[in-house]
Amino acid sequence: MPAGDAITTLRQAAQQAGVEIMFPAETVRGVRTGAVKGDYTPKAALEQMLSGSGLVAMQDAKTGALAVRKDSDPNGQGVAPKATKRRPPGP
Repeated sequence: MPAGDAITTLRQAAQQAGVEIMFPAETVRGVRTGAVKGDYTPKAALEQMLSGSGLVAMQDAKTGALAVRKDSDPNGQGVAPKATKRRPPGP
């Protein structure tokens, strides 16, 4: 699966995997996904596609349905805020 516009690549991924991937168009509009090469489960492929995009894949435990939403983790792209060292006030 090549990298590209999320709306297009998510639809292609769903068709290729034979599964439904639910996502709000307004959430993924303007987002680019990464390329995926190799054999993966649909969820693993989706996670690789979305890595670093600000979007995350979810799978319903009961139905197995896949969905995409915005990453609510403030460090969702793997970038932690820089720690700042503060010196205690002097005497």
